[in-house]
Amino acid sequence: MSRARGGAAVGPAPERSPARRYDVAVIGSGFAGSLVAWGLQRQGLRTVLLERGAHPRTVLGESTTPLANLALERLAVRLDSEALWNLAAWGRWRRHAPELRCGLKRGFSFYRHRPGEPLRGAAAGGSRLLVAASPDDEVADTQWDRAAVDAFLVDQAAAAGVCYLDRTEIGELEVEHASQGGGWCLEARRRLDGDGRSRRGETLRLRAGFLVDASGGGGFLERRLRIAREAPSATPRTHLLASHFGGVEPLAAVAETADGSTPPFDETWSAVHQLIDEGWMYQLRFDDGWTSAGFVLTGADRIAGTASSGVAGGSAGERFAALLRRYPSLAAQFSDAASSGQWFEGADLAFRLRRAHGAGFLLLPQAFAFFDPLYSTGIAWSLLAVERVLDLFAEGPPPAAALERYGALLEREADHVDRLIGSAYRAMAIDRDRLVGPGGVETLALTSRVYFVAASFQETVQRLFAADDLASSGVAAAPPPARADGSWAWRGLLGADDALLAEAARRWYELLGEVVQAARGQAGHGGHPRLRQVLGEMLAARDVAGLSTDPEARSVGVDLEALVGASDRLGCDPATVRSLLPRLRSAGFPGGARAAAAAAPAAPGEPVSGSPSGTRP
Repeated sequence: MSRARGGAAVGPAPERSPARRYDVAVIGSGFAGSLVAWGLQRQGLRTVLLERGAHPRTVLGESTTPLANLALERLAVRLDSEALWNLAAWGRWRRHAPELRCGLKRGFSFYRHRPGEPLRGAAAGGSRLLVAASPDDEVADTQWDRAAVDAFLVDQAAAAGVCYLDRTEIGELEVEHASQGGGWCLEARRRLDGDGRSRRGETLRLRAGFLVDASGGGGFLERRLRIAREAPSATPRTHLLASHFGGVEPLAAVAETADGSTPPFDETWSAVHQLIDEGWMYQLRFDDGWTSAGFVLTGADRIAGTASSGVAGGSAGERFAALLRRYPSLAAQFSDAASSGQWFEGADLAFRLRRAHGAGFLLLPQAFAFFDPLYSTGIAWSLLAVERVLDLFAEGPPPAAALERYGALLEREADHVDRLIGSAYRAMAIDRDRLVGPGGVETLALTSRVYFVAASFQETVQRLFAADDLASSGVAAAPPPARADGSWAWRGLLGADDALLAEAARRWYELLGEVVQAARGQAGHGGHPRLRQVLGEMLAARDVAGLSTDPEARSVGVDLEALVGASDRLGCDPATVRSLLPRLRSAGFPGGARAAAAAAPAAPGEPVSGSPSGTRP
């Protein structure tokens, strides 16, 4: 028996009681860990879910995307849970789960700020980018209140029969010899849970055939198995400083953000990206008026700022306020705001491990790699992995070849997301330093098309077609399914396994590097006209939303006619695509009376067709 030690010390029990035996131990009860445990238990596997802390607890990672909600719908069908299905669109959520806090997310918005300069009029118009992710509020994405959502999913897992042990510190981890049944032996101590249901310092001995690490960055198996880290190749080192705030004003209420056009959605209800010299700031607004906000700092300012920026030293709140004061419009937004008092701070957000699996274990994406909050990739990637894990265990413990397939796909996805994020940071630096153009969001507007084309293409084909149908339909879009059943879960996130999209991300990242070098060396690089030409050439075959045909557009809505016009890129004729458009809205929960209930209209007075009216806490 080999042993991995570390972490909290666990004293010996007076008597070594027989170990509880499980098929799978899931470590970490965030949303992904709870969903894995819930699904495995439903598949007939004895599952234990181990949590060092307790729920409810506030964590970051709150913003969903269409691809995340597609995966959530598939998981709801697999788990036969209408309650889970209702969380995959803002309208359904507000009707059926109003007790769980969330926020409306209609898309993405980006604004370029300059120190000491408020956003004003036409200048603000040149410094703004809006991209819609949904046609209306009813089917829109959401910002998750993770305290509420994670606690809800833990309860669902426990109700399905999962053994959930919170306040549990794993002290010893041993690999059992085959003669002992194989798998893992864990010794842990469970602290008193506050209402007397467990003994203080209760020592637990658990045996599990397989471990799933859902504990996030710097997680359990990374530490215990000493899995080495490697630096991301494209994403820069960053520092996070964040909290939740009451009383934050929408940007449009304190600055002139309009450019004379009609925006595709109320920009307040989006994943807001405030681009500043030190990096950027995210703002995610909840329906009740609270806002999750954080600075992601780069370069010389990544470790709490520099003296020249006026943000060095002091408490987290003081440094946050000092950064706000450098940007008048941001300062105006937060002039009457108050933090919840809980601050999140961390250096070197981006990381990647050298492996995501091994004999008897695997890591979920957020324990394997994380790059940046930009583009909101985390929830979608995690939910895809949940689907894959449930597939792997469909017929018992996964063989080595299946684990290798899982790990290889995560590695390709990590490469792909790293380049997408790295390209965005290069674009922000080009615009910040005015290396090309006047320094608004020109380069980022072009660069973001690589992400948005990949995201909209994947969403479209997943909504309109079944994966196994697509493989035989002549659609030029997608690579062969990674599994015989053609599950969408095994398609690479954002086209990571699509040769064209993966090459576009790689080529664009390199091209922006060449632009930076040429501009700083005062050599010719072709500027934005050359970038626009290359962008169109790279993305034409996957652009079903008209994003590359007008790359200068700074306000991009959902264009169904553009989708119909791109039918040849889906291997269909326009009439076929038009007939499939109702699928973009997603029908009710599959199955009898529940489908009718899910599709029922909102009760009178419920704000599902217009933006929520947030009230200040």
